[in-house]
Amino acid sequence: MLKLLLKILLLPPGLLQVHAHGYVDLVGQVCVHQWRMMRKRWLVYALSALSFLLALMLGGVAVLLWSVLPIAGATHSWVLMALPLSLLAVSMLFWLWARSLHAHPGLDKLKEQIRLDMQTLRQAQTP
Repeated sequence: MLKLLLKILLLPPGLLQVHAHGYVDLVGQVCVHQWRMMRKRWLVYALSALSFLLALMLGGVAVLLWSVLPIAGATHSWVLMALPLSLLAVSMLFWLWARSLHAHPGLDKLKEQIRLDMQTLRQAQTP
């Protein structure tokens, strides 16, 4: 193994530098992808919370309006609950969408590259 490490160290420095930059670029791509997925998930959760809060507030207003309506003229009182219920449905859809957004394990590409490099080193070591 010492002979192999000596061979690697005697290689042109640019070759090792290019290989190290490849690893840095791979880690950078993985981090950017993970950040974008996390940011998108947070945004959808925020939209879900906003829709839920609006549904609660408008539902309370609808209940207050329904309580002061005369019973005889309340043939279309279901309309009062239509907007809060639709906002509640939108909130649930946002919440389900946010739960389905999973950040894939990004280090799998990096692990695969390290495994390939180790395999190459083992093949170079065997005569």
